Amino acid sequence: MNTPGRHLKPSAAALDEAAARFRQLRDRPDDSELQQALRAWMSADPEHVRALDLVAGAWKNSASAGGLPSMRALRRSAHRVEPRFGEAPSRRTALRRAIAVVLLAAVTGSVAVATMDARRVRETYVTERGERLDAVLPDGSKLRINGDSEVRVGFGWLRRDVRLVRGEVEFLVAK
Repeated sequence: MNTPGRHLKPSAAALDEAAARFRQLRDRPDDSELQQALRAWMSADPEHVRALDLVAGAWKNSASAGGLPSMRALRRSAHRVEPRFGEAPSRRTALRRAIAVVLLAAVTGSVAVATMDARRVRETYVTERGERLDAVLPDGSKLRINGDSEVRVGFGWLRRDVRLVRGEVEFLVAK
């Protein structure tokens, strides 16, 4: 049995609102009124929870990319040569900075794509005792789910994630 709404992408308006609320909460984490308003907003619609989950995941992935050796090297090269007061930077320095900015944008974009990839399609299949379910996944793989079982499936552009929560499942994997 599919749980309705689990794989739907939040609307742009919900994502914008989630991003604004996430930023406010990040800037003022001890604000109890803000926390209460966020809880009320989230309980109003499951779409709000999915939107906030996407925003928080993107924030986490972008923060973890900052520790990559390539990102540290880009930051060092961007700050290495500073012109003296009143002087314009040399062409070579300006070119290095431009390259650093382009590389930084490319890494940030790839992190964003990876974040979107992990959240593109998500479904949960649940069977009751004595029930059997045959399901076909977006990549053509087939699941035969025995009774009293739960399987969570996530598909993206780069990977698939299948988790057996409980029970038994037979997999026929498409390559």
